[in-house]
Amino acid sequence: MSEPDATVLIIDDEEAVRRPMAMYLVARGFRVLEAVDGRSGVEAFRREQPQLVLVDLRMPEMDGLGVIEVLSREAAQTPVIVVSGTGRIEDAVEALHRGAWDYVVKPIEDMAVLLHAIRRALERGLLIRENEFYREHLEQQVRQRTAELEAANQSLAAEVDVRRQAEAQLRESEQRFRAVIEQAADGFCLHAMDGRILDVNQRTCDTLGYSREELLSMGIRDVEMTYDKHMYLEGLEEQLASGEPVTLDGLQRRKDGTTFPVEVRARQLALSGQLCMVALARDVTERKRAEQAIQKSEALLRETQAITKVGGWEYDVATGSIAWTDEVRWLYGVGPDFDPNDIAADTSFYAPEAAPVVRHAFERALSHAEPYDLTVEFIRANGERIWVRTMGRPEVQDGKVVRISGNFMDITERKQAEAALAQHQHHLEELVDERTRDLKAAQEELLRKERLASLGQVIATVAHEIRNPLATIRTSVFTVDERVRGKGLDVERPLDRVERSIDRCDAIIEELLDYTRAHGLRRVVTRIDEWLERMLDEYPVPEGIEIERRLAAGVELSIDPERFRRCLINLLDNAWQSLADVAEDRNKIIVDSAVADDRLRVRVMDRGAGVSPGAMPRIFEPLFSTKGFGVGLGLSFVKQVMEQHGGGVELENRPGGGTAATLWLPLSPTAPAE
Repeated sequence: MSEPDATVLIIDDEEAVRRPMAMYLVARGFRVLEAVDGRSGVEAFRREQPQLVLVDLRMPEMDGLGVIEVLSREAAQTPVIVVSGTGRIEDAVEALHRGAWDYVVKPIEDMAVLLHAIRRALERGLLIRENEFYREHLEQQVRQRTAELEAANQSLAAEVDVRRQAEAQLRESEQRFRAVIEQAADGFCLHAMDGRILDVNQRTCDTLGYSREELLSMGIRDVEMTYDKHMYLEGLEEQLASGEPVTLDGLQRRKDGTTFPVEVRARQLALSGQLCMVALARDVTERKRAEQAIQKSEALLRETQAITKVGGWEYDVATGSIAWTDEVRWLYGVGPDFDPNDIAADTSFYAPEAAPVVRHAFERALSHAEPYDLTVEFIRANGERIWVRTMGRPEVQDGKVVRISGNFMDITERKQAEAALAQHQHHLEELVDERTRDLKAAQEELLRKERLASLGQVIATVAHEIRNPLATIRTSVFTVDERVRGKGLDVERPLDRVERSIDRCDAIIEELLDYTRAHGLRRVVTRIDEWLERMLDEYPVPEGIEIERRLAAGVELSIDPERFRRCLINLLDNAWQSLADVAEDRNKIIVDSAVADDRLRVRVMDRGAGVSPGAMPRIFEPLFSTKGFGVGLGLSFVKQVMEQHGGGVELENRPGGGTAATLWLPLSPTAPAE
């Protein structure tokens, strides 16, 4: 969020403090709201929803701590900065504990300090919101991809169901066709050769819609529309004259004018010296419809098999013969002349590792009536390798297998889809893991910065509160020393210890402040080895400690000499302090420099006690120390400075005892990590 877009709410009962801050921020492009007490400030916040709140601690109606508590509960991501003149460290700590983001002491002599705190809080709030957005976006992507995968699985299941339904419909159609054929009744008709109807049965009457009397007064041509056509068929008259029955397809017309197909079984016979024709007419309307349905079903089955690449086969145990559908031949890649009755030849098309498995499964089905369902690799006649699913179902009669039928289908596309899906899922999991690691690292970095910022505020407040009594103590000690020194009271040594303790406290405070301050680097192109020589010459080496120099880098680099010097001093101090309890022949510190892997490496090595395995993972944490003195910021400061230079620091235990601390910098110029 840019500054002109940000709205700032100032809650302060002192107009003399509130108005200058408001005017200053308005001049910097902010939209400013004002409230004279805590309660009206909370109401203004709920109404206007500002992006940042400045609040005093001591106010009527509701104090600043109450405001912070309400805002932390209702809008935890809105930055709240305390601007207070109480000067009590307890107030600062309590405000930060309740959810304040920063603490500025008033009167504010330099408004730039306030502006800096506001900008820093807005940037921190933006970072938190972006982090939350990225997390939610990643979870949404995971949910979306999971839904897509589930939809793909459901689609595959639906396709299988469709195939099963098609097979069930085909079986139902065949059963219906058989039922129609078995229940069909024939119509009987006797007529003279000139066409006059002589006799009919009730089925004919019912079928044609005429009464018996009506039909006996009619001719065959009145109901049989193809009679004349049949009479002119070549050879029909001779066949009828021989007394052999003839089967013809005809078309009959009912009384209502509708027509229907019939199958006519006719023959000539002589009745009472008169040549007649007797015919059995079977209504084949249902059969015709069934035939059309079967043709359509067969065409649909062939099309379905071609689309799904599924073929059928059957093995007759009694005859030892195998029948294939055309789709099986197509999947094998063989023509109609290929003989499928050679089982050994059939199974030789399977991949070498799959052929014995298929043969064993077929033999078990034959001998033990065990069905099988295998997914294996198959080699077509043209050498193409595909994945197939082969299934066999034994049919048992009287305890013996009489037939084995099965399906044979090409599932290469499905296997490829499964492999692609698995690969994509694996890739998605890798992306999720990678993004999770990135978010975790970003969150850890944010938490580290927040802790450092909070630590800086607390340290600054503590330093201010401690230095004042230290100054008083120092003045008092000086006064006491002036009055009693030389009077034989034997207090000089205790007073000197007090003075040294004050200096030590002041140094600790300065070290704490220096660690939390944001220092820019003042780089200077430096000949590293010469600079190290001068620095080591100036270093106050403790009595009994030897420093051996092995300087062989021979390079120039741009560094901040003063901050780099403080890094080396911290490492040297740690080194000689670790030699306090070692033998005299081990009281040596080695400082070397070299170039390797496009890096400058400066090492400080000792033969002291080393670092315990439990302490090593935390050795660079602020305020962590393995010594009984100090504040534990030495190595943290070194790490901070080296990272500002674009480099780093490494610490490891040496074989045989001691530690090796390595400072490294890239030889190529890098931007400082401010």
